[in-house]
Amino acid sequence: MTNSPHVVVAGTRRILSPEQKRIILAETDGPAATASEVACRHGLHSSLLFRWRRALLAEQQAAAAAVPPSFQPRTDNLQEVINDIRYCHYCVLWTLTP
Repeated sequence: MTNSPHVVVAGTRRILSPEQKRIILAETDGPAATASEVACRHGLHSSLLFRWRRALLAEQQAAAAAVPPSFQPRTDNLQEVINDIRYCHYCVLWTLTP
């Protein structure tokens, strides 16, 4: 038997809050920690930690995608920009013509 403080009995399912899952996942971020060690310490299977990690990453990506971009191009001076581009184009053509 391992040194696990939890006794896993068939048919037993613990329900952990999202905060508890994040705390357990944070333990795997250490340089010397492995998912297997952390899972054993909490009486879990390591595949469950990887599933939680994927779910957390999906939540973070969905939250990042929901944020609108902070940069909005200005359109009030669009005609001025177009005129400047035309003028520059004309100047370049004029200087290149023999």
